[in-house]
Amino acid sequence: MTRNSSELFNCERLTKDFGGLRAVDRVDFEVSEGQIVGLIGPNGAGKTTLFNLITGVYQPNEGRFGLREEDLTGLMPHQIKKKGISRTFQQSRLVLGLSVYDNLFVGMLETFHSGFFDTLIRRSRFKKELTTAIERANQLLKQFNEELVEKGFAPASEISQIDRRRLEICRALATEPALLLLDEPSAGMTPEESIELMSDIRRVQENYYPRLSIILVEHDMMVIEGITDKVIALNYGKKIAEGTFEEVTRNEELREAYLGK
Repeated sequence: MTRNSSELFNCERLTKDFGGLRAVDRVDFEVSEGQIVGLIGPNGAGKTTLFNLITGVYQPNEGRFGLREEDLTGLMPHQIKKKGISRTFQQSRLVLGLSVYDNLFVGMLETFHSGFFDTLIRRSRFKKELTTAIERANQLLKQFNEELVEKGFAPASEISQIDRRRLEICRALATEPALLLLDEPSAGMTPEESIELMSDIRRVQENYYPRLSIILVEHDMMVIEGITDKVIALNYGKKIAEGTFEEVTRNEELREAYLGK
């Protein structure tokens, strides 16, 4: 793969077929370090399928992708996560009956070393690791909303929709990724909440993770315009436009496919 000095992620001719349907059709693009990229297109354009390819849920029929010059094509999801790519999902993956802390600890499991017998025999070791985990969880939660720290032991079902989305993003950030994929993070929220969440994401990235790159799937064009550095548009699995928000929204094919013009 060719790579420029700031390039973090690169995919080439990435393709996925489901029987006779080509869901992703030879897609090429790159993401620079610290860049926020918007991925747009009508329903069925291939956006979530592309995310599933990049995270190893699906294996491509053709093409390749890599992070920091390392080819990740063919790896399993847990291997790709360890390499530095994490994600959230359009449908919430929180366990609402568990506490905010417990849901966040799911993203930290790989950092835990204590086992079942440590909780019974080596309690001091377990307690020390738990204290460290709570401190790390509080740090993540505070970056988005300090009030979430006070709700750490509350069930996730008792926090607001926007805080649930913040919690899911915190859980993805707990793996310390280089590339974060956000699949419609504002789904189910009001326009005001969507704007607030996007402002949070930009603020957290700028203040705490300036080298973190983000690919964001979103249908709300106001959200895309306000947060992204670059936009990629898909239609029927093909990349039809790439550039700034202003450049992409002037594309006639995109207008017909996505904006209804």
